[in-house]
Amino acid sequence: MQFSMRQILTLILIIFHEMVLNLAWAQDNEPIAFARIRIEGVQVPEEPALPYNRLMTFLLKNLEDVEITNAYYPTARGFLLFEHGKVDCVFPGDTNSLNPPFDIIVSEHFNMADAYLFNLAKEPLNEHNIKGKKLALLRGYVYGGNYTILTHNQVVTVNNSTSAMSMLQLGRIDAFADYYLDLKRNLPPVMFEQLNYDKATPITSVKDRLICQSSDKTQKLINEINLLIVKMKQDGSLKQLLGNYYGYVDNN
Repeated sequence: MQFSMRQILTLILIIFHEMVLNLAWAQDNEPIAFARIRIEGVQVPEEPALPYNRLMTFLLKNLEDVEITNAYYPTARGFLLFEHGKVDCVFPGDTNSLNPPFDIIVSEHFNMADAYLFNLAKEPLNEHNIKGKKLALLRGYVYGGNYTILTHNQVVTVNNSTSAMSMLQLGRIDAFADYYLDLKRNLPPVMFEQLNYDKATPITSVKDRLICQSSDKTQKLINEINLLIVKMKQDGSLKQLLGNYYGYVDNN
């Protein structure tokens, strides 16, 4: 049997259309891939009692018909994977630190956090008086995209808050950048109370959210999560769940 050129072209178009439909169906039915940002003492693998692990567990338990995959990454790598479309969502995320080439949707914010420069001297430091000062930054942190801090010409990178504190005590740095709530959880109270910081001038203030690449399935996810977060704020369960990592109060 011979086919005319018109019939062949029609057959090709039908096959192509079926392929597109099958691809769309497969994408719609794939799990939503999360980049979970590693935060010492807040969200790391295998520690379910940490605040953001508890929050995510609660949210996922109360979602309907949503399949999620999780992987934990340092901040910079997790944000980069999201911006390159390798994952669907990042948790927690800050819109000021992201510049993806696609449309995004964001959840209701579920926490707030301020970062400062911490030192041992009597004069507190901020981004306006650090000329000639040696700073330590935590590896993978982007500090809300603060250009002055990230491009400072005397910077060392450390793995965690404890290492930064050790370098400060040894006089190897003048200050280190960290988030108040994170640092207070990760240092012993006696050690934390030795530190000075400019309470009026944080180097960044962020509102933590779930941020996703816009799609039908992520919009459904965000809608459900927003309902949960609003309810948790209203009934006090968010504050109870986050404990001393709850940032909607005067934490200074």
